[in-house]
Amino acid sequence: MTTGNCNAEIPSRPGIYQIRCVSNGKIYVGSAVNLRTRWQGHRRDLGNRVHVNRHMQQAWNRYGGKDFAFTILEFAEVPDPLERERAWIERTRCTDRTLGFNVNCLQPKARAREYSYDSAREGSYRLVPWLDSREQPAQEYAVRAQRFRRSRRHSRTD
Repeated sequence: MTTGNCNAEIPSRPGIYQIRCVSNGKIYVGSAVNLRTRWQGHRRDLGNRVHVNRHMQQAWNRYGGKDFAFTILEFAEVPDPLERERAWIERTRCTDRTLGFNVNCLQPKARAREYSYDSAREGSYRLVPWLDSREQPAQEYAVRAQRFRRSRRHSRTD
């Protein structure tokens, strides 16, 4: 299933997806718990020029949003959708800069996800948040910055 910017055609299901820039042929492969929400998030970030993938952001800026197509590669109601995503990344070779936008299929994602079986809903999996190793330094920095701002407020004497 391929769609441009129409969200109505994209189901709210977990799966593996591909975003293709029609003009240059490059692709991005990813996985999502909710395909529709994920495509909306990509489009929002790209439209606001704040997407974390700078190569895809540059292509979006150059060719525009109408040049990008969203394709569902497979629905991923499996225990480990990240493994299926990695398999698609390797199959499409989209980490090759001439073919795609993915940075590295072996690195953990910036927002790593883990799934566990949801016994309350037979046959479904739910998202289980966990800390990525890169989040700890960011949290420590935020705490230090907050302390610094507080100390500056208290040190001001007028």
